[in-house]
Amino acid sequence: MMAGAATAFITYLAVGTVAFGNPLAAIKHLAAAPDCRLAARLGVARAWQGEPGYWSWHDRDGNRLACERIVSGG
Repeated sequence: MMAGAATAFITYLAVGTVAFGNPLAAIKHLAAAPDCRLAARLGVARAWQGEPGYWSWHDRDGNRLACERIVSGG
């Protein structure tokens, strides 16, 4: 089970690095999934679709902008 999770993470990191340009952006994107406050702390809140930090469940009004009510990462 642990090997499968490690393989999945490495695969995600590789794909995310290609999609977002660097591994740190890919890690921030994955870490931002739970909620907008965490995304703000990671500096990826108010993310447009296709950017690190955009998750459809954070886009409540469907305008392709996630966590738009977050003002700062504080």
